[in-house]
Amino acid sequence: MGSFPMAHLKQHIGLWQGTGLLVSTLLGSGVFIVPAMTASLAGSWSLLAWVLMGILILPIVFTFASLGKRYPDAGGTAFFVEQAFGERAADAISWLFLSVIMIGPPVVIVTATGYLCQTFGLPESQHGVWQFLLLGSMLGLNLLNMKTAAWIQSFISFGICSTLLLAVGLYLYGHPVSLPATDFSMTNLAQATGLIFWCFVGIEAIAHLSGEFHHPARDFPRVVMLGMVIALVLYLCLSTVLLSSGFYGNEAQNLTSIIQLMSSLTGQTGHLLIGLFGLMTCFIAVNLYITSFSRLFYSMAERGQIHAWAGKLNRYGAPTNGLLITCGLIAITLLLRMNVHLPLDGLIGYANGVFVLIYLSAALSGLKLLQGKERKQAIMATAVCVLVAASLALHTLYAAAVLGACLLHKRHPRSI
Repeated sequence: MGSFPMAHLKQHIGLWQGTGLLVSTLLGSGVFIVPAMTASLAGSWSLLAWVLMGILILPIVFTFASLGKRYPDAGGTAFFVEQAFGERAADAISWLFLSVIMIGPPVVIVTATGYLCQTFGLPESQHGVWQFLLLGSMLGLNLLNMKTAAWIQSFISFGICSTLLLAVGLYLYGHPVSLPATDFSMTNLAQATGLIFWCFVGIEAIAHLSGEFHHPARDFPRVVMLGMVIALVLYLCLSTVLLSSGFYGNEAQNLTSIIQLMSSLTGQTGHLLIGLFGLMTCFIAVNLYITSFSRLFYSMAERGQIHAWAGKLNRYGAPTNGLLITCGLIAITLLLRMNVHLPLDGLIGYANGVFVLIYLSAALSGLKLLQGKERKQAIMATAVCVLVAASLALHTLYAAAVLGACLLHKRHPRSI
């Protein structure tokens, strides 16, 4: 281990900046396809699926809010696990979360590039160049003061929500809502509900920033709850409009459902607007994950899990070397994908398997650390995570194998 002195992260984030960060992450790239996919699976019953998942996700939301309020730290879930189960378990969760770097963010960067090139008519041969330019811009944004980055992302998040509400409002103004008649199928309803779970991946990312809130005990739970409510309302509104308009069906239709909707309402202007919206949504979703990964590197360096060099902060209070490591690993996957076929759906599946185990570890930590009503919520959160993990089958087995390997890692003696 080295002997770099460890500076401390600054407390920059307020209620509205934090809410903007979380909403943009929860919407992510899924807002373009998941409402249409659930409509295709379960028809009008997909609205029930959204309500069910909104209810099922609440124990997980409450558990993260309670833990983040009591244990604000850049380590996020890993810090919760350390308080509950000790250093070895915390180290494993830290490494498990870092294992997502090369399989999750690259998918969304590729998606963002697709929107960029489609919107501005750029040739496919330039996709690789734009992927690295986008990654470089994310690195630059994260090197700034976190307060500046949070305000920028909050502004973009406001634009995203406004665009979605514009689409919903324009449709409702000119069309009556008429839901299609759909036969009830428990299997289809269950599949749709499971699919919706991934629209709410992002809570664990904001947990890494809990220590950078002005008032974590007061504002972090509010941010989590407010962000979840805003995202769920937007998803429900979009799903209702898509069901009524019929812009869903096969895979090709689902992938362009929101673009079709906006184009039908506003023509070429809507096509341009939704393309920019898609680019910004993907951009800030990846950007928050880069932020959270870098904070985890900082936390691990501070605790002696990795070399202190990885936790070095710049004059803005950003963990420079953690950001460079994170973006470097993402760049490797982007380079590999240019030369080797790496299917995006496979990368997404394995990333999802990792995330559900991270959620499960937070829920189990809540069982030990929380009391009273909050502990009961952690019990329910554990049950929900187990159900989702079982539904992911082989992808969960992959994540479990990674976790097992991570448990073999031994922390070096603290020398910071």
